Amino acid sequence: FTGSMPQLMQGADLVITKAGGISMAEYLACGADIVIYRPLPGQEQANTAFLQAEYGVRAVTEAKALRQVIAQKMQQPLAKRLTGQEQRKKAFGHPDAADRIAEFTKKLQI
Repeated sequence: FTGSMPQLMQGADLVITKAGGISMAEYLACGADIVIYRPLPGQEQANTAFLQAEYGVRAVTEAKALRQVIAQKMQQPLAKRLTGQEQRKKAFGHPDAADRIAEFTKKLQI
């Protein structure tokens, strides 16, 4: 366990992960470049299909394909990796999401 996961995610060039909903939301908010590795049947595969279609997240099922993705990422100049992260953060990160949800929920109370 670590309490510095947001810093680690923002400092990573590439996040290789499973397709859990909460984790994926955190990765997207941090602007992480994401590769889903071997999604499990059921919810993970459904999450993966959604994330691929809506956010351009990559998914691989074989170690060879994962090595290729990592090699491609390592060949990119640092400036390009950082620019991509900032673009994803602006597009997918919503720092005020919790406040917006709380306000919406308050309006629902009778």
